[in-house]
Amino acid sequence: MNVLAEEVAVRPKKALVIEDHAALAHLLIHVLARAGIAAEVVGNGAEAIVRLINGAGDYGLVCSDVELPGASGWTVLEWVRTRYPALPIMLVSGVNDGDFLFEANRRGAVAAFRKPFNVVEIQQTLAELFPYL
Repeated sequence: MNVLAEEVAVRPKKALVIEDHAALAHLLIHVLARAGIAAEVVGNGAEAIVRLINGAGDYGLVCSDVELPGASGWTVLEWVRTRYPALPIMLVSGVNDGDFLFEANRRGAVAAFRKPFNVVEIQQTLAELFPYL
């Protein structure tokens, strides 16, 4: 496989951002756009699961808040891991829980960030996940 074909194979088509705070959703969209990833936003976990049921193949990344209406980010993570284990999911949380990073890793998130998150850390994580961006 040539480099261009490898790049196409690993480049996410788009990301699904699950965030109920508009300002944070906008920031995540901006960070993803700077990495060349288009994003769609939903405001709750239940709506995210419906989106994924109807078109999981459209997404190459999920970025979810943990504290959400409808279904938590943990629920979305477990749902994705069960049905689409190769779909990377990143979590963000404003909850000051010492176990958050450990739990996110244990449950299969590719990355986890505490709010307020560092944009550079997210950019670095995206570069590691998708080296051809």
